[in-house]
Amino acid sequence: MAQQLLSDYKADPNIKPLRMKQILMEKYGLQANTHTVRKTLNLLKIRFEGSHEESYDMLLDYIEEIKLRNPRSIHSYITQCPNGEVLFKRISISFKTTVDGFLKGCRPLIGVYGCFFKGLYKGVLLVALGLDGNNGYFSISYAVVQQENKSNWLYIFKGLKKCFENEDMSKFTFITDRHKIS
Repeated sequence: MAQQLLSDYKADPNIKPLRMKQILMEKYGLQANTHTVRKTLNLLKIRFEGSHEESYDMLLDYIEEIKLRNPRSIHSYITQCPNGEVLFKRISISFKTTVDGFLKGCRPLIGVYGCFFKGLYKGVLLVALGLDGNNGYFSISYAVVQQENKSNWLYIFKGLKKCFENEDMSKFTFITDRHKIS
């Protein structure tokens, strides 16, 4: 089925399962259930965009590229290594240009928030955001961690401290969503 739908997927990678079912019926006279069509779309997506596993395998290359292209950016990558096996624990990235942009054009207000990933791979995205002159969000730093806890929040705050090491931190106001951290 994936082979039959290949050209239609290439034409519209955001095609919905219902439309794919219609195409199967119109072009090929095939009737498929929604579950099968969804699995086929996932296979096509992996074929063209790559899998989550491939993306995680490229994480160290991504960090090296950041070091090469943005040498003054703050970034850290921590792994857990039980039994000699390297496992992802957390990553934090703050680009120098966004930190400079925040200092030059945003209010001295920093919001820190966390949101949970849903789907196959669980985790939490922790972000530090500023407000620009039009009340728009301005990304300062982000981290991907396994869970929202005190250790991981300290991790992102230490990264922020490095970003603003030459600044008087008392001029900033920090706000949060008041989530209790264990």
